[in-house]
Amino acid sequence: RADITGMEGGINPVSQQMPVDMLMVSDRVYVFNDALGVLTKTERICTFLTNLKERVKFRNFLKLALIQHVFTQVLPIPLGPKTRAESSKTCVWTSKEAQLQHGTQVHVLHLLRLLMEHFVSAAFSVRSQRAFDGVKIVVAGAIATIADAVLRQKVVDVPSDFSEILSGREDTPSFGTGVQ
Repeated sequence: RADITGMEGGINPVSQQMPVDMLMVSDRVYVFNDALGVLTKTERICTFLTNLKERVKFRNFLKLALIQHVFTQVLPIPLGPKTRAESSKTCVWTSKEAQLQHGTQVHVLHLLRLLMEHFVSAAFSVRSQRAFDGVKIVVAGAIATIADAVLRQKVVDVPSDFSEILSGREDTPSFGTGVQ
């Protein structure tokens, strides 16, 4: 065996900054599969920013800006039942193309939960200002609205009892939640 003491070499310094590709996120979404892709990419970018604390400057501001942009500019807000009935617009979250299976419904809700956790952790780590309070309310409301629409969407394979009761289907007891 040869002695390798002193042959280790120098330390490779860690690069100062890591590039973050925010352009992975689409400009606008018109179909459900694209919306699911945007949610997945946004969560991936936020996790990347969270895990590289020292190598990305202003990571909490980047997460806030990304999530705000996604939920206010990229993803459409679900249409209500009255608007869907009176309008010719199609809703990304409740259209016929968005035939959800139980696993997809759970996956979307899980992504929304993770993005809300990223948003809340980033929002509470920066100094709050009055204008930013409005952003917090709007983004949280958009996430809650999308989660509500996904929960009320009819699942084709194994519908959950909670989803059926929340949506007020005729063959399930409403327990006071089935608003007509």
